[in-house]
Amino acid sequence: MLYDRQADPAEDRNIAGEADQAELVNQLGEQLREVQSRGRTARPKS
Repeated sequence: MLYDRQADPAEDRNIAGEADQAELVNQLGEQLREVQSRGRTARPKS
């Protein structure tokens, strides 16, 4: 889900499927896959 928080502060309209948002959605997907590919890191032991 993707919202324009300035134009739609109540987050009523998901704009992820709009054609003019396709490039941003693709960029966010690439960033997510990059983070996921790193895997989890171990928590420091206390």
